[in-house]
Amino acid sequence: LIDLAKAFSLSGAALDALPPCLSSFENAQLTIDPQTLSAAADSIADLRGVVALTCRGATSLPRRWPPGIERLCLDDSPNIDLSDGFQPHGRLAELSLQRCGLEALPDLSALAFLRSLHLADNKLASLPDSISSQRRLQVLGLKNNQLQTMPANEGLKVLDLRDNPMHTEPAFLEAMKGVHVL
Repeated sequence: LIDLAKAFSLSGAALDALPPCLSSFENAQLTIDPQTLSAAADSIADLRGVVALTCRGATSLPRRWPPGIERLCLDDSPNIDLSDGFQPHGRLAELSLQRCGLEALPDLSALAFLRSLHLADNKLASLPDSISSQRRLQVLGLKNNQLQTMPANEGLKVLDLRDNPMHTEPAFLEAMKGVHVL
């Protein structure tokens, strides 16, 4: 029965370390609480079979991430610091950092497989130029930030700019033909 399990929630478990058996699962989805993420920061990279990781309210980040991670959700983490060691594995396809109080975003150019980036409800006034080189990026959620402009990305399919201080249709949208703007 344990071989059939795909989704694990360790939220509220108050663990000092991750159970060793988690490293044997493939294509697993893991939800953990901020305390467990902090306590297990050194061993989280050993979870080779984890493809999705959710930790709402994270206060610190591990230096190394699981190598197979494709989806990472760190929503509702207002004390998170991305300037120090935020380097998830290059296979990451979906990243969600909503409601984190972010004022800046690090260079994401190493995330060559990134398809979906959710940054709603932050304090971003600008985006790194590397956004324009994210060739696989299709969905970019920027609702309720402080953006007045942004680098163009011709590969985008959906761009959510609602509740940003853009008073007219921005000129950078001309370079992004086919994008659905919300």
